[in-house]
Amino acid sequence: MAINKQLDEKFKLADNCLPPLYEGFYNVKFDHSMTVEEKTNNNKSNNKDENFHIEKKFCVAINAEKLPDTDVFHVSPAPNDQGDFSTELPFMVFNDPTYPWLKNQSTRDNFPIPWIALIILSENEVIEEKDIQHSELSKESEKSGIYFHYDDNKNSSYKDEDLIHIVRVNRATFDSIMPDIEDRAWLTHCKNEVDLSATDDITIQKDGNFSVVIANRFPPRNSETTVKYTAHLIPAYLYDDRNKIPAGTDVELISLYHWSFYSEKCASDPNDKISDKSFVSFIDRLKNKDDEKAKNSRQVCDSTLKEHRLRTGEKTYSLYHGPIMPMKYNQASNINGEEVYTSDGRLIYNRENGIFDVSYAAAFNLGKLVTLSHNAEAQKIVNWRKTQKTKEHLNLLKSQIGIDHFELKKVLKGLKKGQLR
Repeated sequence: MAINKQLDEKFKLADNCLPPLYEGFYNVKFDHSMTVEEKTNNNKSNNKDENFHIEKKFCVAINAEKLPDTDVFHVSPAPNDQGDFSTELPFMVFNDPTYPWLKNQSTRDNFPIPWIALIILSENEVIEEKDIQHSELSKESEKSGIYFHYDDNKNSSYKDEDLIHIVRVNRATFDSIMPDIEDRAWLTHCKNEVDLSATDDITIQKDGNFSVVIANRFPPRNSETTVKYTAHLIPAYLYDDRNKIPAGTDVELISLYHWSFYSEKCASDPNDKISDKSFVSFIDRLKNKDDEKAKNSRQVCDSTLKEHRLRTGEKTYSLYHGPIMPMKYNQASNINGEEVYTSDGRLIYNRENGIFDVSYAAAFNLGKLVTLSHNAEAQKIVNWRKTQKTKEHLNLLKSQIGIDHFELKKVLKGLKKGQLR
């Protein structure tokens, strides 16, 4: 592994993680010679040479047309998620740290190149998306006006009726979204020895070794409406020689794995249809501190709408923004009778939009959980709460019997000596 760096002793990053064997057919031969001692009838020993030979053939197969869900550890953005993703590069995490390098692809410098790539397509860039049976893949390349490169793997484990996802784009879109061979090496890496001790019971059983592929472009944001984007994991090595693609033809790609998400428009105020969320526009709004509309635009546009289930059981949607984004909202008071020291008591009410903002409440709850995860600090909190409860109890006794703690101790001492006072 190249460039092996350890970061905060939590995990290690590497440029690649090569498999013990690449995909392909292999032939293993084993020859063994040995001398065997044999005894004759007259108890004489004779040495006899014996030779043993065995030959086995096997193949290493990979999921080169369809990737099962069980091989995928995580994707981002989450499937069907909604929000502004114009500043986020989508990515996939694989359970197998060697998956991007299972095919032997190298550059002139013998540097390993991943055979896969993650591309992002909007609903307007796709001509056609369909599922076809595995047995029909070879026929797809025979259609006129379409370039479809299919590598007929003889060691494939797929059945004829298995459905393979195909996405079709025009040549201009293909040239603009496909990463170059050299770029694919920068868009993948592996993460080893990841600390999973704080994860759930299923995840903690994994070995902590993963591989990651990152998309090569940000999902552009449409200024008119919400746009559906789909991330497709494709076998990019099939299209490395673009000179083979006839001019003016559409290109069909095998999508090994895909998921969709939605980039939402961001309304600044009821009189404006849309608020431009480009970086330049965002800075301009920050400069305009005295513009109330600009403030409202920042507060709404920089938040994401998330599903929110209240403690009373109702389902709603609330705004959420990152912890480092400054916001100025009036805190909602006494929601559902909640006190300020509870998470619901820290909810913020956005009066302009009529919905809650859960950012402060989430941070408040996270802070409590982080604090309680440290045993020493948690014990201090427990001791402090015990002390407070004791004080409350003594104050209650004092109010009920009309005598303070010091006087009560004097009375008890007197009673012990047989004195009433």
